Amino acid sequence: MTTAEKIINKACELFNEKGIAEVSIRDIAAALEISHGNLRYHYPGKGPIIEAIFQACLKASDEVMAKLDQPQVDLELLLFTTAQQAAKFWEYRFLLKDLLAISLQYPKVGEALRQMYRHREVQLTSIFQYLQYQGLLQAESFPGYYKMVIENCLMATDFGISFVELNYPDAATAEKIHRYHFSWFVPIVACLTEKGKQAIFPLLNLA
Repeated sequence: MTTAEKIINKACELFNEKGIAEVSIRDIAAALEISHGNLRYHYPGKGPIIEAIFQACLKASDEVMAKLDQPQVDLELLLFTTAQQAAKFWEYRFLLKDLLAISLQYPKVGEALRQMYRHREVQLTSIFQYLQYQGLLQAESFPGYYKMVIENCLMATDFGISFVELNYPDAATAEKIHRYHFSWFVPIVACLTEKGKQAIFPLLNLA
């Protein structure tokens, strides 16, 4: 692992533990037992470190979600792929806890995030259409309804960690991740056909 990679990993660990405001680049350097100058050689300030972590998060997210870029996607694949996604996002949870503030403070992050939203909307729209074709999702209640459902799923993805951490502070990490992931599926569950419910409810322990 390169020094730059070590810096990113340690910074992410410290940001998750203490929050961005409470961690300086000197703290990161001290935790790695390297000089402040050595760290600044790779990353001149906290901003570039945060931007690099965000790019690493996006890359990890794209690698997981790429499993859904295929002609045939069933509910089981959607469930297990997004479960992997939830666990991956948990590794970068400090970003999601402060997502709006980070996006406003670091415009590159905000723009990358908006591009990701557009990509996810296209990706999930295609998946929803195929699930309807399979008879697993109902027809739209009105034009544009599934666009709203997808937006709700994305909101739960990006802001659900704060809710879980606030309301279940003493829960085990596995339970927190499960609650976080399950929140993504709540908007979809209401749209399932009976066939869809029979397919997914046992996997969600709702049977």
